[in-house]
Amino acid sequence: AMPKEGTGARVVRNTLANGAGAFTGIAISLILTPFLIRHLGLEAYGIWVLAQSLTFFGGYAAIADLGIETAAVRYVAEARAEGNREALNQTVTSAMVFFSGAAVVFTPVLILLAEPLTELFDVAPVYHQPAIYVFTFVAGQLIFDLPARAFFAVLEGAQQFATFQLVLLARALVQAALFVAVILADLGIGSLGAVSFISSAVMFFAAWILAKRAVPELHM
Repeated sequence: AMPKEGTGARVVRNTLANGAGAFTGIAISLILTPFLIRHLGLEAYGIWVLAQSLTFFGGYAAIADLGIETAAVRYVAEARAEGNREALNQTVTSAMVFFSGAAVVFTPVLILLAEPLTELFDVAPVYHQPAIYVFTFVAGQLIFDLPARAFFAVLEGAQQFATFQLVLLARALVQAALFVAVILADLGIGSLGAVSFISSAVMFFAAWILAKRAVPELHM
């Protein structure tokens, strides 16, 4: 049985889940990075790393958060402690509106910057079009990555850190498996961008379903 919220057992469980999630993410990266470098080559891999700098996870797009997710986590926790369903749903709805609005603003801008960025970094002609593809797909995934933060706030506010880490792990595993598949099929770095986009979509819908399961009264 799952420990009750606010208990020492739940704190320990959540701490272990966060630690296991961080360790697993690092392990996947350590295994995947040499594989990508070996099969892509340094220049193509460099383009891929540059594209990742545009993402929400470890990239500059994280500044779009502005502390909204942290605030939402707090207010979700408070609303649940008070049994205030209306406040809970207002908080999550507000967070979803903010993140969706940010996605609608930033995504088209970054997609339009795909070709200028390729020109700016003087990408070799052989990688010019694939680089545009990868920048476009990675920018496009913000449509899923940003709104998903509202559902992550629900999971964190409900102290469902194990579930939260499970969503991130599912995304990482789906992404890693597809990365290996497209590289072995020699589909190039453009396909890596498409795979990253797909994994973000998987993460979004998984977070949505699990947030509803964790907090059945959730309604936006």
